[in-house]
Amino acid sequence: MRGAAPPAPVDTVTSAHPAPLVTTLLKPARKRLREDPTPIVANKRPRHRRGFLWEHDEPPSTPLASLSESMSPLPPPPSSELADHAAQSTICSFPHLFAIETPIKVDVLEALLVEHPNQPLVASVCRGFREGFWPFADATRLASFPETWDEANIPLDDAAALFATQYAEDEERAGRYSAPFSGELLPGMYSMPVHAVPKPHTEKLRFINNHSAGRFSLNSMIDKHTVGMRPDNVQDLARNLLHFRRMHGMTRVLLFKSDIANAYRLLPMHPLWQLKQVVTVNGLRRVDRCCCFGNRGSPDLFCTFMSLLLWIAVNVRNIHWLLAYMDDTFSWDAAESLVQYHGYDEQALFPPAQCRLLELWDDLGIPHNFAKQLYGETLTITGFLVDSRAMTITLPESSCAELVQVIRSFLHDAPRRRRPLREWQRLLGWINWGLNVQPLLRAALQSSYAKISGLSIAHAPVYINSRVTRDLLFIASVFERHGGVHLMKATAWGPADADLLIFCDACLSGMAFWIPALSCAFAADCPPTTPGLEDNIFWFEALTVLAALEWAVEHISPPPRRLAIYTDNLNTVQMFDSHRALPGFDKLLLRACDLLIATNIDLRVWHIPGHHNTVADALSRGLFTVARFAIDKSTRLSYTSHLQSYLTFCKIHGFPIDPSIDTLSFYVTFMCHHIKPASVDSYLSGICNQLETLFPHVRENRKSSLVSRTLQGCKRLYGTPPDRKLPLAIEHILLLFHSFPSTSHDNLLFRAILVCGFFALHRLGELVDNDHVAVQDWRKRIRRSSVSLHADNFSYTLPSHKADRFFEGNIVIISADHPDLNPVTVFRDYLHSRDRRFRLQPALWLTENGRVPGRQWFISRLRTVLPSTYAGHSLRAGGATYYAARGWSDDRIQALGRWSTDAYRIYIRKNPVVLQALLHGRVLQQS
Repeated sequence: MRGAAPPAPVDTVTSAHPAPLVTTLLKPARKRLREDPTPIVANKRPRHRRGFLWEHDEPPSTPLASLSESMSPLPPPPSSELADHAAQSTICSFPHLFAIETPIKVDVLEALLVEHPNQPLVASVCRGFREGFWPFADATRLASFPETWDEANIPLDDAAALFATQYAEDEERAGRYSAPFSGELLPGMYSMPVHAVPKPHTEKLRFINNHSAGRFSLNSMIDKHTVGMRPDNVQDLARNLLHFRRMHGMTRVLLFKSDIANAYRLLPMHPLWQLKQVVTVNGLRRVDRCCCFGNRGSPDLFCTFMSLLLWIAVNVRNIHWLLAYMDDTFSWDAAESLVQYHGYDEQALFPPAQCRLLELWDDLGIPHNFAKQLYGETLTITGFLVDSRAMTITLPESSCAELVQVIRSFLHDAPRRRRPLREWQRLLGWINWGLNVQPLLRAALQSSYAKISGLSIAHAPVYINSRVTRDLLFIASVFERHGGVHLMKATAWGPADADLLIFCDACLSGMAFWIPALSCAFAADCPPTTPGLEDNIFWFEALTVLAALEWAVEHISPPPRRLAIYTDNLNTVQMFDSHRALPGFDKLLLRACDLLIATNIDLRVWHIPGHHNTVADALSRGLFTVARFAIDKSTRLSYTSHLQSYLTFCKIHGFPIDPSIDTLSFYVTFMCHHIKPASVDSYLSGICNQLETLFPHVRENRKSSLVSRTLQGCKRLYGTPPDRKLPLAIEHILLLFHSFPSTSHDNLLFRAILVCGFFALHRLGELVDNDHVAVQDWRKRIRRSSVSLHADNFSYTLPSHKADRFFEGNIVIISADHPDLNPVTVFRDYLHSRDRRFRLQPALWLTENGRVPGRQWFISRLRTVLPSTYAGHSLRAGGATYYAARGWSDDRIQALGRWSTDAYRIYIRKNPVVLQALLHGRVLQQS
């Protein structure tokens, strides 16, 4: 308690053993591992695609069959149930009510599984067929339940009551229900409600055991986290078909589907669980002896049995790539002819693999009906139409038409624009099933789910608002056009596979996106938004992605099949990945869906860390100068040219743009046949710079052994001696001074640039402008304000040079301490002339017309006296040679010339006089 008095100390006596002395061993601390740069997150499989994407190199699989090799055995009844006196007494007193009823030949099943690697599972399943299965009910939960419970039945209408009575009598004749009895439940018995509901898309009814009804429901005895197996599905079939197509091309295949009769009812339940499955229909009670539809544990029990059955089919009977979704077993056969199956009364021809499957079922006693054993090049499997010729998965046309009709009827025929909750749930479940082949429509369901969120009264009317109407009509319009998943196109892909990449960013003042491959960018101010979203950066980030998509659709012809858009906003990435949008964002997502469906663009929206997205960030903030000056203008032009040569090479030879080691090696070999190998090295630098954002591994690939050795080999095979310009000497400068006397301002300028370039080891580009106006950079110009002139030296600030990437600048000092020529006098003469003419101009070097001299201006004067073997670089080479001849140390020359490497040695040691001095250890002149 704040402000309270501190507690008073209390004396107490405590005995304790002395702590032993422990010596801590000194060990060197482990260094933190070097972390790789943050990778660009590129999820190849967006969540909204629901697994309907495949890799080109995915191997075939039989997931459910393979699962049996690692599954835990099925549990027996808990010991507390076996010791339940009331339950055991009822079973013993009324044995005619309880029986183990199954057509499965357990001994044959056990023999076929003798080599199965998971014998504990095999033993538990065989025990289940002999003693009855236990549906995972937990003993700790059972302890809190009453001994007997009779959950009230909801009255059935006449049609449902008649159907339920007929169903119960049929089950009794089959031995799966006991003989009827009336009156109160016996000790240990439970009775749950039953219903009759229409089967999907038919008028037929299905008998439902409602094991979830009431506070003492049977399903509440089963922990939902202990059940939940994944059956095979049509995605697994597609994966296996794609693998077959890669291996065998478009060989004709026949899809087949075989249905097991009675499915769950093949599994007998343990008598202790049969006690709890009393079915009450029209006042008569019967004990349900078998696994039933509606129990939480039934799917896992049946899938476990099916996993073993599939394992036998695949590994013992050689029926390859067999899959099963509950009681539907499916695969394909590439055999050219059908074979006869003799198990039916009528003549039946099936693909060989399907025939072997039916024969296996006969051996095991599994029932099946002729009408449900189907095959064909096109076949409906788990509700989807699979076409093995077109390699597509779609909804059957009849299903699409029926769904569209139901949606429109739901909207237009609703009394007072209201529908009961159960009708909402039924419609949304149907549409949700259709999203498997139209996953982009998921966003259009959000308004409907939001409308019924939190509601639980099945018959309560729910109002259909305008937003729901808009979205459901959009869904209907898409299903009217009818589309599906094309297996050959629905592939998982990454950045290297994209046809076009766009980078987006936004802030509260602006939005921008740029397309590196086109050297094109777009920026705009943030538009007005709906109230409440003015300061929501998420909105503008998502809007920028939509704008980029709109641009790609309208301006790229044909539209890119695979479009990748990067953004540094994770909320936007997640929205486009899941196709779930918050209120206010749904219009953006629906517009994107409409564009994608209309153009068949496969869009990926991926995350890029902000520090990798600098160009889009600068554009969105209006910092166009920052974006432009990421690299030098002239360098950028060269790099763009280098990239274009690489893209042309990839297009000519059909290579992907991804600069892999092999592709770069081939590029080097190709280019060295057309240009000097020494130039290819700089081309690789440009390619690395331009592609590094998109392919972070490009520099690592450039440095690889294969690329380096390829370039080295090409230099050896195709290289020519370098044509380096000769270095100037003091004699050349004096000769130029004689030809350009100090009689005009331009001559004074030429003389000053000459001595500065020579004695300060300048690159010519540091003293004059580029002749191309587009690449001129005012920031590189030496300022008059930086000049300091003294009697024995002068200095100025060089704003930037080749090794200065961040414009930190260097102060250049040139002294008068040169025996043959005094550069201070030459510079002073020019400076006086310049200041008389251009007192207000900022640039140091100015011609008579007030402009900064260009490269051609200087070279033309140089060539009037000296041959073409001398050029702008002769100044720098000559100065370095001059200082070496005076005995300057290497590091001193390197520092003065601002070389980042020892490349200057090339110029010095090619000079024969200096070379002799270095070889004989002499100093030509003492500095």
